[in-house]
Amino acid sequence: MYLTKRLLWLTLFLSIPLNSLLPSYGRDIAIEAYNNSVVFSDTDDHWANLCLDGMGTEGLMRGYQNGSFRPDRTMTRTEFAAVMVQAFPDMPKLREAPNFVDVADDFWGKKAISTAYEKGFLTGYPDNTFKPAQPISRVQSIVVLANTQKLSPST
Repeated sequence: MYLTKRLLWLTLFLSIPLNSLLPSYGRDIAIEAYNNSVVFSDTDDHWANLCLDGMGTEGLMRGYQNGSFRPDRTMTRTEFAAVMVQAFPDMPKLREAPNFVDVADDFWGKKAISTAYEKGFLTGYPDNTFKPAQPISRVQSIVVLANTQKLSPST
């Protein structure tokens, strides 16, 4: 039941344009696990308010440390990595994470990037980069979610 609710919220989340939902690349986004629900300070008048509140209530999204969500900003690969790690904490580790040349040791999302790579959510690029600030497209995020859930197209 718990996994079903999380998958439902992620499905709703992915049905909304990513560039209108998620915070921009920033160093103050929180990614660790939370047990408390969150009410975002800047989503009351947003068209996706119910979905955002649901993700906050489920603990899938925490937003920024000042309580904002910044719903009209674009999501980056790092932020998506943090969301996937938060949404699927029990996924098994499939491989070892490399040291991406463009992810500094003191970068706020380094742990999320490493974990998302280890669990097979995201990959890097052939030149050993991750491109943490690169926006993630809706198609890319749907492919990651489908692969995570081992979904395949129906005939």
